[in-house]
Amino acid sequence: MNKKSAHFGLSLTLLVTFLAGCASGDFSRTRPVAPPAVYPRDEVTYENRWVNGINFIIATASDMQVAAAMWPDQPRALIVLVNGSNEPVTFLPQEIVAEAIQTESSKPQRSFLGTYSAEEYEKKARPAQGWDTTMSLLAARDYPAVSAMIQDKMRAKSAAFQAMTTTLMRTHTLAPQSYYGGMVYFENRKAKQYQLYVPFGPKSFTFTFNF
Repeated sequence: MNKKSAHFGLSLTLLVTFLAGCASGDFSRTRPVAPPAVYPRDEVTYENRWVNGINFIIATASDMQVAAAMWPDQPRALIVLVNGSNEPVTFLPQEIVAEAIQTESSKPQRSFLGTYSAEEYEKKARPAQGWDTTMSLLAARDYPAVSAMIQDKMRAKSAAFQAMTTTLMRTHTLAPQSYYGGMVYFENRKAKQYQLYVPFGPKSFTFTFNF
């Protein structure tokens, strides 16, 4: 195993341990997108690797390496980037392009999914506490135990939301020989196959997931 592979294995293990239990939601976001410029297939090597029960596709092109895992229930991806070059590289997660591909017919139907920025997904996923607050106030005088239960529920929701926000990928400049990773969420559209284009370095890496 070379130095980069060892470093990458460590980064995956650390990030998966922290991110695997991310929350999901049922939201949609639509925006116009187009396929980006991609690395030619002969310039990229691919491998599959299991880390803490999650199957990653790992793509390497020169000094750039990207790993991606995806879940189809609420389309979302765990992305890990490794900048093995001697130059800083800036990553913009909202520029990831996702396609849902319906493979049931003889001619597959492709449709682009909207990609959430971290701020957009936070806004959509923020727990609505108005009803819980009202019920807690109404129960406070006559049913203090019920009020306490509702408040515990509100605190648990708030803690889960705060934990989720720390896992979202944001615009980030990777220093030379460093890694960065997190979750990216997409418009909720069911499909048997998804294709991701992850921009990192001069072009984008392509990942295909079948479910």
